[in-house]
Amino acid sequence: MTLLKISDLYKSYFITADVQQPVLKGINLELNAGELVALVGESGCGKSTLINILGGMDRDYYGSVSMRNRSLNDFTESETDDYRKREVGLIFQNYNLIPDMTIKENVEIAMTVAGADAHLRSQRAMELLKLVGLDQSSDKMPDQLSGGQRQRVAIARALINNPTVLLADEPTGALDRASADAVMTILTKIAEKGKLVIIVTHSERIAAACGRVIRMDDGVIVSDERRRHDKPPSVKPRDLPAGHMRVREIIRLSIRNLLQNRSRNILVAAGMSIGIAAMVLILALGGGLTGYVNDVYTGTDSLEMEVSKSDNDFFLWADYSRIDSIEGIESYIKELYVAGAGIKTYDASQSINYLYELNEGYLPSLMFGTYPLEGQVLIGQALAEELSDDYSSLIGQTATVSYDDNSISLVVSGIYEDTSDSSNRYKAFIVRSDFLSLTGLAENSAANILYLTAENAENVSAIINDLTAFGYSVEQQDSVINTILEYIDLGTGVLTAVGGISMLISAIMIFTVLYISVVERTKVIGILRAVGAGKKDVRAMFLSEAGILGLTAGLMGATVCLVISVIANIVCLSVLSHAVVSYNPLYYLAGLALSVVISMVSGVAPAIRATELDPVEALRCD
Repeated sequence: MTLLKISDLYKSYFITADVQQPVLKGINLELNAGELVALVGESGCGKSTLINILGGMDRDYYGSVSMRNRSLNDFTESETDDYRKREVGLIFQNYNLIPDMTIKENVEIAMTVAGADAHLRSQRAMELLKLVGLDQSSDKMPDQLSGGQRQRVAIARALINNPTVLLADEPTGALDRASADAVMTILTKIAEKGKLVIIVTHSERIAAACGRVIRMDDGVIVSDERRRHDKPPSVKPRDLPAGHMRVREIIRLSIRNLLQNRSRNILVAAGMSIGIAAMVLILALGGGLTGYVNDVYTGTDSLEMEVSKSDNDFFLWADYSRIDSIEGIESYIKELYVAGAGIKTYDASQSINYLYELNEGYLPSLMFGTYPLEGQVLIGQALAEELSDDYSSLIGQTATVSYDDNSISLVVSGIYEDTSDSSNRYKAFIVRSDFLSLTGLAENSAANILYLTAENAENVSAIINDLTAFGYSVEQQDSVINTILEYIDLGTGVLTAVGGISMLISAIMIFTVLYISVVERTKVIGILRAVGAGKKDVRAMFLSEAGILGLTAGLMGATVCLVISVIANIVCLSVLSHAVVSYNPLYYLAGLALSVVISMVSGVAPAIRATELDPVEALRCD
């Protein structure tokens, strides 16, 4: 039964950009299930290159290699990975075991990358270790075994997914005679079970134990000798899915890899945690100070605004709908006013920029006297100063208030605090009956001024911007809160920029560490690719390592920030009776998310570099 058919196979390597060295020069072969084949030839004749092509490790060639009448050239990248997982088992002269895994884990790894269940992996690995006589040493590390024992581990690993073809590249070359004989006994038994076993060897003694000997010289086959009839193949059970490595296995391997260089990785995470702690602390401090300002200024004029239309016209229902759509407004009070009134006392006169109808829902802050009743007027401090040097003496005096051609005599009931720095600061208030009598407006006249109160200090600036965008004129009663918040925002921005620089440096550190890790683990990557791991699996493993580094840094940074916040708030509570650092969990979650994202972005280039490694070249790396 023909499994592998090779037709007109040519392969060359580039010595320079323009010069090629031919290695395979027209190979034609048919290889059958159940055969034990020796591939014999001098070094450099193309034996290992042929094995790499048959194993799906090298796809850069001319000609055709078919598995069950399907050309490997027609395989997608994913199908080639599945081919190495399911159809082919590779055994190397130098064993290629992963040094930081136990021999049981080394045997399991091919099933791990195939996405097999942990229990099934463990059961199959122990069965195969028993087959090669190493079941009592399953927890040992590779460096605790002899060369022959390590080669037997490599054989068990090659068999774990029950492959159809076993490719052994000089499996006995580094072994003593007794170990070599033990390995050959195992390979012979495997072939007797109906698998195609191809052994690359220099040894005529090893070749003599095989049922078919193919000799190569200078890239061509010079002889093909069948010495005996091998056992017919048995049916291969298909009980193992060929999938991708499971997420939890990727994470488990990533954690293992990070722990191999724990000191270096802890230092990198600690460095990044400083930037994360700074960013979270900045956000928490900004939020806490804003909350403190809100508490201090709640109920003061800083949250209040006067709103009017630019043409001093009355507000319509459409205006109220627009204002209602603005977020952050706690309430507003409607009021009437007129512009261009005048006031005259016994010794002075002054124009009134705005004359208001007194509304009990919005009462200015008194300095002297009382709020006006019918027949009285309340004037602002700025207006009073223009009417008299001793403006408190104005209370009780009769003043004539005029508008257009009308005038009425009113008694000054009080003076209120006018802190506005506007040029239109000369204002006065009278009750509705006097207002309508003086202005001649109808009883049901609508408002032409609104007094708005913000829910908190944070909303003031946004409300003013929204009102201005709608075309309204806005005058804030006390703008000091905006100044304070602007300084808080400015400080937060500056500190955030400093934290951002720290994060950038941390990102460069993570990129460098992961890139070094790719170099250090080049051979391990080659082993994973050889046993069927796809580029997606390798990429996911490195991105997972980056994400774990970022998560660790984020947790460390959040912890540092929390400790600093608790200490700072204890001090501030004793001094200001108010905590100034917020414990908002969203800040901490944002810090964690930022840390993970930055780390994973930093890991993209090293992860891509790892997937671009040529499996054959990677396996040659020491």
